[in-house]
Order: sequence, then C-alpha cells, then structure tokens
Amino acid sequence: MRAFIVCPFGTRDGIDFDAVERDLIDPALDGFEITGRTTRENFESGRIHADMFEALLLADVVVADISLDNPNVYYELGIRHALRRRVTILIRTERPENPGRVPFDLAGYRYLSYDHASPAQALGALRRTIRESLSATETDSPVFDALPALREHSRSSFVPQGFREAVGHAAATRDHAMLILLGMEANGFPWESEGLRMAGRAQMNARLYRVAHQTWERVRALEENDAEAGNALGNILHRLGDLAASNQSLQRVLGSPASTAAERAEAFAQIARNKKHEWRALTRGNPADALRSNLLDESRAGYREAFEEDLNAYYPGLNALAMTAIQCELAAAYPGVWEERFETAEEANLELGRLNRERDQLASAVRLSISARKKRRQPGDGEVWLRISEADLILLTSKRPAQVENAFRDALPRDTPDFALDSVRKQLSMYKELGILEANVQAALKVVSLESGAPAGPAPGRVLLFAGHRIDSPGRRKPRFPPDREALARAEIRRAVQAEKEATAGPLLGVAGAADGGDILFLETCLELGIPVRVALALPPDSFLNESVRPDWTARFRALLANPTEVLSRTKELPQWVSSKAGYDFWERNNLWLISHALSHESPVTLIALWDGDKGDGAGGTQHMVDVATSFGARFVHLNTKELFGLD
Repeated sequence: MRAFIVCPFGTRDGIDFDAVERDLIDPALDGFEITGRTTRENFESGRIHADMFEALLLADVVVADISLDNPNVYYELGIRHALRRRVTILIRTERPENPGRVPFDLAGYRYLSYDHASPAQALGALRRTIRESLSATETDSPVFDALPALREHSRSSFVPQGFREAVGHAAATRDHAMLILLGMEANGFPWESEGLRMAGRAQMNARLYRVAHQTWERVRALEENDAEAGNALGNILHRLGDLAASNQSLQRVLGSPASTAAERAEAFAQIARNKKHEWRALTRGNPADALRSNLLDESRAGYREAFEEDLNAYYPGLNALAMTAIQCELAAAYPGVWEERFETAEEANLELGRLNRERDQLASAVRLSISARKKRRQPGDGEVWLRISEADLILLTSKRPAQVENAFRDALPRDTPDFALDSVRKQLSMYKELGILEANVQAALKVVSLESGAPAGPAPGRVLLFAGHRIDSPGRRKPRFPPDREALARAEIRRAVQAEKEATAGPLLGVAGAADGGDILFLETCLELGIPVRVALALPPDSFLNESVRPDWTARFRALLANPTEVLSRTKELPQWVSSKAGYDFWERNNLWLISHALSHESPVTLIALWDGDKGDGAGGTQHMVDVATSFGARFVHLNTKELFGLD
C-alpha cells in the first residue's frame, strides 16, 4: 500500500512538522508496510502539481495534518476529498490559542490529537486509527457525504499507456510469460493496484489460474474489501478445486456494505456455480440421481437470488433458467423419481407446473436483460459472452434446431478465445450427459465439438528452472566456477535433475538461459535424460553470445538453439514505463522473465541453483532469482559450489 502525507514543511508556529512526520506518522505507516510520503520529493523533481494530483488519487491512505490554517494543506486535502471517498486521516496538535478549533467544513469529522512537543506518544493511537480506517467502509470525505451519487475518479487513468499496451499485446499473442512478468513489474508503483487488476484479468482469461491467484491476492492485500478481487479469487479458487476457499472469498464480498448490487450478484452467482459443481461431481452419469439431489434445487435457487439482486446481470439469470430447465426436463423424463419428494402425484404435478411457469418467466426476463445490455454496451465490453449467452438462451427456449445451429454459428467466430469455447463445451456436455434438449444440443454440436481444440500433449508434471554461475573468466580474483570443475558441476546437476525425474509423475520440462557454465550444462543434461527444454535468451542470439558466452562455448550454445527458443528483448533498454523503478535493471527483468516462463505452464516448479550462496557481482543475480521463485512456491535445490568445488 502507498500513503501520502499532507503537512507543512519544517518548523511553523513552533511546531516541528518534520519531527511529527519522523516520530509519529512514518513509524505508524511503517507498521503496515505502507510506502510513499509527502510532496517534498515531487517538489524537488519539479513536477509538483502533476505528481501531487496523482499521489492524492492513488494513495491508499492519506494523513493530513490540519494543526495550522495552511493554504497548501487545505488545497491538497480538498483535492483528496474530491477524488477519494475514504481513508483520509486527519491529525492536529492542540494549542492554547486554538483549542478544538477546526474549519467549519471539517466540523464533525474525527481527527487524532497529538502533542507536538512529544508526537511519538500518539503512535499507538495513530496505528489504531489507520487500522480502523483501512477496514471501515463508511465515507470520510465531506464531498462524497454531500454528494452520495458521486463516483470516484478511476485510478486506472494513471496506469502508463505503455503498460496497458504491453498487457494487451501479451494477451493477444498469448505470451503467457510476459503476462506474468507484467504482473510482477506492477509492484511498487503508485498505480500498482490498477496495474495488477489489468494483469490479473488477462491472466485469468489466459487460464493462468495459479499466478492469477497470487496477483489478485496482492490486490486484496492493498484493498482489503475490494469486491472485484474477492469475486476474482472466488472464480480462481473454484477453478483450482478449492470450493471452501472460493465460498469464503465470495462471502467476504457479500458481507461488505461497500459492494454494489452488480458485485453482490456476481458473488451470489459464483456460490451457486460452486453448488452446481458439487451437484455435477456427485451425480455425473446418472440423470435420476441428478434430479434427486438437493444441490440441484440449491444451485437453481442461488442463481435466481443472484439475478434478483441485479436484473441487469444476465449471466446468473441465464444460469437460473438453465437449472430450472434441467429440473423441468428431468422431471418430465423421470416422473417416478420426481414424485418421490411429494406426498401425492398431484402435488408433484402442481410443483412441476409452477417450475415450468417460472421457466417461462425467467426466459422473458433474461431476454430483456440481454437486450438491454446490448444497447448500452461499449466496444469490447464482454462482447464474446453476450453472443454466447444469446445462443444459450435460444438453445434453452427454441423449438427449431436450425435456429439453434445458426445462433451458435454467429456466436462463435474463428477468433473466439479458448476459454470461452471451453465454457460452451462444458455446458453442452452437461446437457448431453443428462439426455435433455437433445435436438437443440445436437444442432449446437454441429458448430462446436466437445473435443477441445487445444494442442495435444500433457502439461509438464514439473518444470525445472535453472540458475547459476557462469564459467569463470581467466584471472577472476575470487573463483566461483573454475573451468577445471566442469565435470564435477555436470555430475551434480545430473544428480539433481535425475532426482526430480524420479520424484515426478509425468513429464518434465527444463527452462534456462544459455550462458556458458551452469546454464548450458543444465540444458545439455536435460536433453541427455530425455527431458525437453526451452531456451529463454535475454537478448537475440548474436547479442547474447557476445554478452554471456565465451568463445570456447559457442558451438555448444548454437547447438542448443535447435530447441524452442524465446527472446526477452532486442536491447538491454527497459521499457519506458518501468525505467523509473528504483534499483531495477535489465538483468533483474530477465530473472523475472525466466521465472515467468516456468510459471506459465501452471505446473509445480523446482529451481535448481548452482551457486556459492553469495549475493554476486551485480544486479539480477542468483539470490534475486531464489527469492522471487520461492515466493511463488517453487521448490529450491541448492548445489553449493563452495562445498562442491572446495572453494572459500
């Protein structure tokens, strides 16, 4: 999280505001790992107004000291109150000449008092105030109190255009490693949470659920009650098979007073989907048991509740219709099973009649909801789902299979994303297994096969990522990988790779750069053991050769390029949008990119490091690689070169 402090500089009217910041505000923010501070840095950079406006909008917490009638403080505070609804904390010191006096416009709003002679005494109180403000949902802005219909300015407008374009390009080209890298690189910027959202949405669409899980958890760490993050995590955890955690995340959305009707509808719908998933898992292949299960009723009712929460949300309405249609069709096909839950056959028929009327009502309501959404949608605003939903509605309501076939043909052009096609396949597969709506389902299957169009071949059971020392140059002062230890290194790498192979059910994949020394030895070893590899070069082959490969290793390097090879960048220049990140350079970016390649397969990762354990000669070293990879859950195998080579 980031903070912004609004206060005078230096000593004014006997108050040392630098000491207040140093002894009270900074320690309080540090306790929550909140970064960012005052306009002083912006003033020194010469961009005070632009950077100040950006900071006031993007800050998760603003602390404003209103001890004095300072025009700059009130100007900045007014901007903050106009831009953000909450988490603006007021503090002031009481003085004999103005006891309890605050400006009229701020009267009635809470502020924290401190003693300017000893500001640290209020540290505990300020920490409690920050904690309460972050978890609260009520407004603390007079502007938003007076204008409750006012909407906050979108913070996404401050996300650099270059970052937006990079996410869009990576999504369009299915460059999954780059999508993961961009999510990592958003960390630490003032626009971090919005950048993470953009990357997280794209990662979900690319079905990178394990990485997207971490991305959205980072959003929620920045904004605890964020409904989009809660719903995204509910979706991701469902797909990762953890329905209990999914429901927990969704209940958090429902429990927040700040959640909108649309956000609540999505949460209700996902809870209903979890019920549907349980129902399918328990009754798959047995239509009679599917009809008997209470989970069918619970899922149907849950989707209806979601639709009633927001009639503009056509997705839960369509699913409520689908579950109602399933129940009606199965009841008609298995009347004896349907009657089991009633005292008499007459009661069973009455309830089935009621459900059929509800089915007709839902069909009309969903048709209207979809029509309204089409009229107000913006270009690219969920267009693929709107087309598919129209086709689904026709499948559920039409008596003419030819109309169904035509609807699905219109809904699924050649460029339909794989994740959308998979969703259609799952729904059609369910109808087919249950034996309902058979003519319409067969018509839809003329357009989309139940077989996935994804490339054949199993995902890796584990990805082996390598990092380690290059071979020492002649005359290196402190040896790390002497050339005469190559055979020892190769044997140790082979032992580690063989151990991973024996412990893994399923195929392995090796990922590494191709620098002389450890990288090349690892890639060669994988190939010798029948493990396919991916070569990830920081620079184009000729540039990389000049940068990271000694002449006597050139032939081995070029031989490895016969394997699938990808390149991070044509030059060592960072993209402009990330070039301002403090302490970040091209080689650190390359480390993150290598890790992203390993993570992009959605399989467990082992990092094997041929490393002396020291920090190394510069940025982007093995320590950085180890820290980041293990933070993403990678298993770490350390081949300690000091012990292996007998070095000090």
